[in-house]
Amino acid sequence: MYRIDHEDEGLDYRRRYQGLIGVNSKVPIRDRSILGLVYTPGVAEVCLEIVDHPESAFDLTCRGNTVAIISDGSDLFGREGGSPEAVLPILESKSVLFKTFAGVDAFPIALDITDPIEIVNT
Repeated sequence: MYRIDHEDEGLDYRRRYQGLIGVNSKVPIRDRSILGLVYTPGVAEVCLEIVDHPESAFDLTCRGNTVAIISDGSDLFGREGGSPEAVLPILESKSVLFKTFAGVDAFPIALDITDPIEIVNT
């Protein structure tokens, strides 16, 4: 039977990949003309379209398929006083699950704030 030593291999796995997630472009930039469409001057037309038609942001940006996974790390495995840095592996893991099982891009956001009102206002 195959057994994974989760304590050591989990650390090694994340260390090898420097975390579990990254940002990959959907569009290969192969020449200057594509760069001009993706960034300046092409991006200006997209911005102006969204100004005139805010609902188009769902079709023209990642907005329609992106969520944030947010935590302050204050209750890390039942331990009070966790930190944003310590909760980031959990948030990354959840991001992987969102992408793998739902096709949703999920970005981890670890806040260095513990006051609930301040978190909401952030």
